[in-house]
Amino acid sequence: MDSLDVVEWDRTVVVIDRLVALGSTARMPLSRSLGEGLFELRFTLGPTARRVTYRFSKDGRIVLLTTFRKQRNNERTEIARARRAAEDCARTNP
Repeated sequence: MDSLDVVEWDRTVVVIDRLVALGSTARMPLSRSLGEGLFELRFTLGPTARRVTYRFSKDGRIVLLTTFRKQRNNERTEIARARRAAEDCARTNP
């Protein structure tokens, strides 16, 4: 998320705040399950579809993992990267 400019960051924070308010009850079109406890937060920044992957910790905290620009040719790679990040995170912060 370091690559986001101020306007993009502000929009991203609004979407993350919505996720925090809804928690595990968040559903499409805001959130989609990717399986095995991994989810994606779905939103647009201008014309660009963005995704932020996340999981829930055992105590219910939302753990943001990765972010990427949605493109048909990169989605599998990005979801695999998010799964690795989720596994690493689960080992160190269950």
